[in-house]
Amino acid sequence: MHIFHIPTGYPSRHNAVAGISAKDFIDAFSKQYPETKNVVSLFHETSYYLVLKENRFFKELTRYFRKKGSTDLVWINKNLAYCYARKSLIYSNKLGYNAKKHWLKQHRENLKYIIKTQGKPDIIHGQFTHYGGWVAWMLSKEFSIPYIITERFGPFPPPGSIVNQNLVDDFLYPMKEAAALVSVSESHAKDIKRYVDREIKVIHNLIDEELFVPKKKNRTKNNFQFVTITSSYQPNKGIKDLLNAISKVKQKGLNARFLIGGGGTDTYYKNLKQLAQELDIESQIQWIDRLDRQEVAAVMQQSDCFISSSIYESFGLVCTEAIACGIPVIATRSGGPEDIINTTNGLLVEKNNPIMLADAISEMINSYEKFNSEEIRKDFFNRFSKKTIVTKYFQLYNEILKKQ
Repeated sequence: MHIFHIPTGYPSRHNAVAGISAKDFIDAFSKQYPETKNVVSLFHETSYYLVLKENRFFKELTRYFRKKGSTDLVWINKNLAYCYARKSLIYSNKLGYNAKKHWLKQHRENLKYIIKTQGKPDIIHGQFTHYGGWVAWMLSKEFSIPYIITERFGPFPPPGSIVNQNLVDDFLYPMKEAAALVSVSESHAKDIKRYVDREIKVIHNLIDEELFVPKKKNRTKNNFQFVTITSSYQPNKGIKDLLNAISKVKQKGLNARFLIGGGGTDTYYKNLKQLAQELDIESQIQWIDRLDRQEVAAVMQQSDCFISSSIYESFGLVCTEAIACGIPVIATRSGGPEDIINTTNGLLVEKNNPIMLADAISEMINSYEKFNSEEIRKDFFNRFSKKTIVTKYFQLYNEILKKQ
């Protein structure tokens, strides 16, 4: 089985965490099934951004001329290789740069190189329809290779993908004609199905279960610590609701510490800090900077409970990271968390409801003994382990190949 993976994002020198879910899956799949061949088609690493931004122009220009121009195939292990496209320039759209054409050209050249040197792939797997899935669709027609798409974007549909209440063709047809369309949660699948009338398979995201592990700690009601890690402080993350809930918990006379962070220091952050000051809860909150994955794991392991106050989550990766660490979760009914949270590992509350959130926080502090770290970790492994998720994709690939 030979898979040609087209991720929309992938960790590179430009962004160390872009497409980390795709990378985690591909790494785990190649390790679990060593008899397969996996090639990841990449061009971000060899793309040079010639834009006058952050004083990068001359550094990028120098790197561009130093880089050789050929396609590179780098073997990560015996059955996993990264195919780096030849160097290319990314510049202003005003000067004629067309991102879609650039994506298609780079991945087409990579696929041709792989067919020539490694043989024709059996399946193309695009991550996100924009643009990985769209490119997979185009290359599938050109090279007669079946393709699948894993759509991870949430909330669906993405901005700019709807015209007259319908998906634009470059979203609709790649998703409709794929041999399989995969979503990351039941709620996310329902959102997609409103626009794409076809079968949608649900396979959850996976995490690094060797990094996110339980760690013993002493806890009492007097040193109870909650943690919230978010990718941004935009309103859809519900941090305003969380702050109002913390205020109500304080009014009940319950003492707890809340770590909140990961979203940067933009205007949203400043407004939230101002709200915390107005609510007189600053002493209970510790704002933390953006964290890498090791730091996220460490904070989870030091905390007693994770809180997700989001208005929408396509899945809720941080919730699975928390239960992998053996700590319970309080989450809003925001889509993905409904697939994750149960009576073993946490509490679900309605979104946009600080009162319910405050009640759940109070219940967690007062009834913490009913949540068992070992049982929470066991529940994680039963439903979200690498083996569980990767096996589902292997079965899906085989189903597709049997139909060819």
